[in-house]
Amino acid sequence: MAKPNRRNLKGTPHLSGLFQACQQDLEEFLTQRDRDHLSDAHNLLDCHSYITAELEVDSATSNYLRYCALRQLDALFKKNVDLPGTSALARKETAFGKFHASEQKCKRTNKRLRFYQSHRSRIPNRVAEVLDLARNISEEIYGPLTRIAYHKICTQTGFGPGFNFGSSDQEHRHLYYKVAGPHTSTEEALPYFKVLLNHSEHWKQSLIDGGSTYSKVRGNRVTAVPKTAVTDRTIAIEPSVNVYLQKGVDSYLKGRLRRFGVHLTNQARNYPPARDGSQRPLHAATVDLSSASDNISTEIVKLLTPSLWYTLMDDLRSKEYTFDKGRSWQKYEKFSSMGNAFTFPLETIIFYSIAKACTIVSGGNLKVLRVYGDDIIIDPCAALLLYEVLYFAGFTPNEEKSFIFGNFRETCGSDFLSGVDTRPVYVKRLPRNDVEVYNLFNRLLNNRVGFRLHNTCAFLYGCVRVPLIGPPDLPQGEKLAKWYAGKNVIYDHYFHAPSDSGLRFLRFDKDLQRHVWRIRITRFKPMHLDTSSWSLQMWYLVFLLGLQGNSHVDSVSRFKKINPTVDFYRWEDPPWRPWLFDYLEVQAEL
Repeated sequence: MAKPNRRNLKGTPHLSGLFQACQQDLEEFLTQRDRDHLSDAHNLLDCHSYITAELEVDSATSNYLRYCALRQLDALFKKNVDLPGTSALARKETAFGKFHASEQKCKRTNKRLRFYQSHRSRIPNRVAEVLDLARNISEEIYGPLTRIAYHKICTQTGFGPGFNFGSSDQEHRHLYYKVAGPHTSTEEALPYFKVLLNHSEHWKQSLIDGGSTYSKVRGNRVTAVPKTAVTDRTIAIEPSVNVYLQKGVDSYLKGRLRRFGVHLTNQARNYPPARDGSQRPLHAATVDLSSASDNISTEIVKLLTPSLWYTLMDDLRSKEYTFDKGRSWQKYEKFSSMGNAFTFPLETIIFYSIAKACTIVSGGNLKVLRVYGDDIIIDPCAALLLYEVLYFAGFTPNEEKSFIFGNFRETCGSDFLSGVDTRPVYVKRLPRNDVEVYNLFNRLLNNRVGFRLHNTCAFLYGCVRVPLIGPPDLPQGEKLAKWYAGKNVIYDHYFHAPSDSGLRFLRFDKDLQRHVWRIRITRFKPMHLDTSSWSLQMWYLVFLLGLQGNSHVDSVSRFKKINPTVDFYRWEDPPWRPWLFDYLEVQAEL
């Protein structure tokens, strides 16, 4: 697909024009009161406030189409960072405020759990029973941490798609820089990396020949990324060595979870019980948590995790964080933050263990149980006990997104109302180029409710100077969910032609003697990377990391020369935990 073109737009689309067009399309589903309030509103913030207030009222059962229409209008604002009246600075300050609040909450949770661990008799009987059972379930999921298990972890290590600590250029997100260094690491993780490199001779030799350096850092760097129109989401940028090892733990734990029916690569398994719960409220309840990963305290992990596994993950995580690129540091009260590669399977194991224990203690139906991160589907008879244990463990159920009663269920990006998925099309920002216009047009055209958004599509169609038009070319499976969420525009080469467009989007081909779509298929042309200077060791290393050819590194257009400063293999300190390495060290015969 061709490179996205900003010049192909007739000016940047305005949010007010998009909202007015969408309002015209959905006007027949709104009440007269809705029309009056929206027409009398002075600005878009007033419109958003009115729609949000109306959605808080349980209007879904009384007027299904009105509820869906209001939700689609609300989706134009809710996550849109271009909403007038909001600023990037205010969103970032709100996110950092929530981060500090979660740290204080984890501190209180750690203090409370340490107290109850030394005064077990003061824990409520039902909560104590659930936690004891949850620990047994968790130990079964983790399994024993043997030399063979650690060897499997080492074979599944890898680099993440984002930045590493100390890197800022976009190019540093690519594989070449992550392989060649320089590397950063916390002190506790370095010995694990040394053990790994002793069994990766080609990478080790490549780093030595390239003069790669490493530097010790105290932890990770906290920053913010867009989330909604009013707040950002805090993430942590990990040191390169730490995240490389964390990916191995992440892959191994995901494999262990699959043995228990928890698939973290497929959200579709959560849809059937949630759909059934919206039709039969006593069948299943959906529970969502507020800032779940930010509230994983160190004590709850220690309570539910086998000691060897806790030691391993504790050494690979970042124990301190900085907001100002290393000028000042603070100690984490949480165990792992967003950015740590094994945070997602770790929180899944915690919530799955607790939810399964609650279901067993309450005598619920285990066939209904589903856990995907902090999205929990559970038998309603165990939901209240689950709430009690979650509060005790330091987590807070999100009341707005948790549903035990009624005919609405929400899970994993789908909102089921009486068995129908009513998820609207969210607009996270206004389109910046023609490909993003195609993406928004096509997602609105294929909305799940089935609204015919003629004016909205016409508005977007008019934003492109030279439009490309053709038949639908939708992805399948998990890629469809990401495309529908607006996270992937690679499938949008053109405007998908509506089914009732007629001959307007067709032309008669004299050679074929039939109508064909009026379209030019285009493809992304990757930026060229000069690999002539790559050594055979580097090519072999890339091959060992799972890449065939250089297709995954073509987007790197240039790279900087790295000057060595210190020997990467000058290990001045002994292993951080010698007894653990004696137990885990991979033998040559493995």
